[in-house]
Amino acid sequence: MKGKIKKFIFVGIVLIMVINLTTLSFATTINTNKTSEDLIEYNKELEKKLREKLESSQTQASKIETEPYTDSNMDNKNGEETPSPSENSDAKFSDFTNAEVTFAFDESTLVMYISGFQKVEGNYCYLYIGSDQSILTTENYDDKISVNELKGENKYRFNLSSKFMSLNKDYYYILEETTYVSNQQVKKVLLSGKVVRPELPPIGSRIDVFMMTKGQCSPFIKVYSTSEYNRKIKYKISKVTDKNLLKKFKTNEGQAFKELLTYAKNGTAVASGTIDMSQTNFNPIDNVKLEKGAYYCAYYELDDENGKYYPLSDAQIYEENNEALCHFAFGDMQFSDDEVDNTSSPSDLPFAGAITIGTFILISVSIVVGIFILNKRYDDVK
Repeated sequence: MKGKIKKFIFVGIVLIMVINLTTLSFATTINTNKTSEDLIEYNKELEKKLREKLESSQTQASKIETEPYTDSNMDNKNGEETPSPSENSDAKFSDFTNAEVTFAFDESTLVMYISGFQKVEGNYCYLYIGSDQSILTTENYDDKISVNELKGENKYRFNLSSKFMSLNKDYYYILEETTYVSNQQVKKVLLSGKVVRPELPPIGSRIDVFMMTKGQCSPFIKVYSTSEYNRKIKYKISKVTDKNLLKKFKTNEGQAFKELLTYAKNGTAVASGTIDMSQTNFNPIDNVKLEKGAYYCAYYELDDENGKYYPLSDAQIYEENNEALCHFAFGDMQFSDDEVDNTSSPSDLPFAGAITIGTFILISVSIVVGIFILNKRYDDVK
């Protein structure tokens, strides 16, 4: 009888070991199955959408900036010099006394809004922008932008050139309105002020580089168009070893990116250098030995060319996939001490809720101890 119990104990231990090994293998599958061709396709789709979004935004901004204001009264039909408002008391202009001026980002376009004014129908406006306030006039300016009046709103929108965000200098504006009296053009400056840089988009939404393909990368400046400048991006890539930081991407993405900026900037680099946006026939990780399935971060900073450009930095997080770095869905992240949760993503394997590797080990130990106690009691009784 005692021999049978010992045999039972031996078989039980072997069975438990098999269960644990199977569990460990299954847990490994959870992490590695998601780093597949699907992840590459996911990144290709992200890149495609981002490219289309930026191109659409820039095209629309260009159309609005260059589209001339059409009005049958625009020309000075008599060919006479434009009189000043003081010379023509019949001229009526919009009231901008309580006007509110705001600046914001719309996709990758810097936009200036003017609202809260009393408009005189039939008048039209131009915005003049220059870097030297002392000499800025309607005859001496850097840019002249036609108005885009928002339908159904008493509001003007002006799409500004990306240089007003990228160049590290102050810019100023004057708003001039034109009306007509007896076919004579009459103009008046109604508003003036400083172009204000709006708050930048959150960390993780400014600069990005796709690194899925050997010998090739795709850099993007999400904040504003850089098509008119040959810009360079400094990069520093390092491995993320702080599990608490990684976990925050599943629970508080905004805070995680804020902390990632400092972490990536101060991390130990596995690769660093400069990406010329006009020459992308290389990949920053071409000569880097990446750890399979590990998480990596990148600190990005636009080269300011000795202060010529306004500083812009960002951070991104990636997962190693087939010797490439890919973006991924934060809900799919798995950790060795996590409970496997099939509710975070449809692609999660169906191990519902609270079964972990640690739980299996605990159950295994309990079974072994239980069998040992039963065996000891049997020996005592005998």
